[in-house]
Amino acid sequence: MQKLFNKFKNEFSLLGLLLFTLLLGYWADDYSSDMRSSKYIYNFFTNNSPDSNIVVIAIKYSDRKELSWPIKRSYYALLFDELKKYSPKVIGFEILLSDKLASQEIYNDLLVSKIKGMDNIVFSSVMENFEKDGAYYNADSVEYPAIKKLLPEITTGHLNYIADDELVIPHIFTNGKTEYPFSLVLAEKFSDKILRNISIRPQLLYDLDDFQNYTFIEFLNKSQSGEIPLSKIKDKIVIVGFDGYWNYETFVNYNGKFESGLILNANAIDNLLNNRLEPPGSVKTISGILYIVFLVLGYLFLSPKRLFVTFSLFMILLAIPVQLEFNIFLPISTASFLSLISTYIIRDKRVQLRKKWESIQKEREENGTSLSYILQTEKSSAPVKPPATVPMPVVKLDTIVNNFEGIIYSGEKMLRVINLLKKSAPEKVPVLILGESGSGKELVARAIHNLSDRHNGNFVAVNCAALSDTLLESELFGHVAGAFTGAVKDKMGRFELANNGTIFLDEIGETSDNFQSKLLRVIQSGEYEKVGSSVKLFSNARIVAATNKDLKKQIAGNKFREDLYYRLNVISINLPSLRERKEDIPPLAKYFLHENAPGFTMNDVFLKHLISLEWKGNVRQLQSAIKRAAIFAKFEGRNYLAISDLPDEIAVSDRENIDEQILALLREKEFSHTSIKETAKELGDLNRNLVTENFKGMFFSAYVESGFDITKASASLSSDQRDEVIQKVESKGMIYIKNVEDEVMSLLPADFYTIKEKLSVKYKNLPKKFHYALDIIVKRIISGV
Repeated sequence: MQKLFNKFKNEFSLLGLLLFTLLLGYWADDYSSDMRSSKYIYNFFTNNSPDSNIVVIAIKYSDRKELSWPIKRSYYALLFDELKKYSPKVIGFEILLSDKLASQEIYNDLLVSKIKGMDNIVFSSVMENFEKDGAYYNADSVEYPAIKKLLPEITTGHLNYIADDELVIPHIFTNGKTEYPFSLVLAEKFSDKILRNISIRPQLLYDLDDFQNYTFIEFLNKSQSGEIPLSKIKDKIVIVGFDGYWNYETFVNYNGKFESGLILNANAIDNLLNNRLEPPGSVKTISGILYIVFLVLGYLFLSPKRLFVTFSLFMILLAIPVQLEFNIFLPISTASFLSLISTYIIRDKRVQLRKKWESIQKEREENGTSLSYILQTEKSSAPVKPPATVPMPVVKLDTIVNNFEGIIYSGEKMLRVINLLKKSAPEKVPVLILGESGSGKELVARAIHNLSDRHNGNFVAVNCAALSDTLLESELFGHVAGAFTGAVKDKMGRFELANNGTIFLDEIGETSDNFQSKLLRVIQSGEYEKVGSSVKLFSNARIVAATNKDLKKQIAGNKFREDLYYRLNVISINLPSLRERKEDIPPLAKYFLHENAPGFTMNDVFLKHLISLEWKGNVRQLQSAIKRAAIFAKFEGRNYLAISDLPDEIAVSDRENIDEQILALLREKEFSHTSIKETAKELGDLNRNLVTENFKGMFFSAYVESGFDITKASASLSSDQRDEVIQKVESKGMIYIKNVEDEVMSLLPADFYTIKEKLSVKYKNLPKKFHYALDIIVKRIISGV
């Protein structure tokens, strides 16, 4: 019989799989048998009470009715204040603190003050438009709690799940990051469990009353009165959430009762903490569990002579959970018999794989065959694609640069500003320039003056925010001798100096109401009086004003005169911030570098880093940064700028795209012996290990995507046709692969999950975006392909 199995084992395997699938469909609609079997096996393999380390604080309808809806965040602040007294291990706040509730924003600061310094809180998030993409789940975006803007370091987990025959709570990728399930993050913080997707049968959930639980108001009252002993909550998991309908889908349990996400997450945490057997809800799942038992029996009774004994024992084992119901017993019996055949096939395959690996190891020891040769001669399945990452802004680094009256630009946004500037310059009406500090408002004002028929007159600039109300009036209108203490002689005002020219009033939004009324008179008639004089003077100056304030809000708050606003705002020019016109960053940076250090250069990595920054100080901040970088580069004896030359607050590389920067610099240095060290220094004195691990992750990814061909992977990473460069990459890559292979082989014959746990240090150091590639490599080594 053993010979028969060996001869036709592939045919038996395919036949068994086909029959098993057909037989499962035979009883699929038998719901009553399904449920009876599910309950039996669930109660057989698990205890009947949830984990005592889980404490639930539920906001019920009675709480919402008493506290009003929506519940003020000041109450949540009070809750966190009370929970601090009990020192729970971790607190899960399942309520999404949406930033869409404007009425709640006033309590955000209070809430932040209570939770600041508490690193044991996990807040909830919600994924927008997520769907399955191959082996992964991807989402368009994440809605984080409002307080994440104030405390970016808070930990979050998503509340989404997929409701089918099972409730699946997956890991979801978005914008190049993984958002883990809320319940999984809590369990991991409590017990360092390995992160994985969660599947739960909804009909077997514990009810809220099965857990140690309190209503929201009940907890606050009992806590403040000292009725809750410290031991009830200390070092436990506390989950706070709504019990009932809320802001994401409800689901139906086997009683037909609607349950909230609070129940789902409490049960998920319970399963994770206790490694509970996934409750089987169908005979397919039952068969899966019993199939494992049968595999064990198969190994114990491998002799064909004992086949009948093995099969008989298995039939008895099956008869108990299904309660001798014929419609289930018959198909499972048949399928189980086929599974016995699979046992022999699997065992035989495992023996063959072990022999193959022993042969490979022996071959290496005897003739030193390279790892790349062995791997290249092995066939492999198509690799799994990695999760999508968010690319850096697509900006052309080499573009046509325009210089208009000292305004450097190349993009459409500034072109529209220039066109509006050209149209308004020849007119005599006032112009109001709006834009953030450092965005180039004075340059635009000068351009207006230079293009007007007043270009032969004076251009006079005044910073209204730099002078007090009295000094500003004297500065603009002038004064006569004796007008005030220190006025020893007559002084010409800026309006007088700008007669037949242009006067630029910067930061006009910072002036007082009294000054604004006098300015209004000048705009209307051109008349003004010097301080200390009643003689009327006339100025034919054109007024160009600028501000970084929102003047409409200033008007609403009675801080700016509405009539003055409309006088100044005949033509308005809105200057975009530098972060809104990132296409202008490369030409601006090169222009400033040429001004400060002619002959110096900057590479694409440096320019891409500049593009990735926010530039809250706009063009002025960029100009200062380039000046500083040029000085530091000169001191280092270089004629090119590096990221480490930038000020500390902007030199830290964007970790989302750090691999792109690392690869670009390594290519530039042709993967030399010192390239890792030099790259780390140029990227702002990064830790060299960070550079190494990112490059290692990129190699793993390229290796998988190239079909496990080290030479192809090395060529794609090097982006260079020269053999010597490719060989440098290949040399590093072979070391990386061999290190993984040696560690995996030393842990065989353990399964993948056990090996992965043993390799936790390798996974921890490697960026998460490359974990998928390491998974595939480890599985491939285990399988012996």
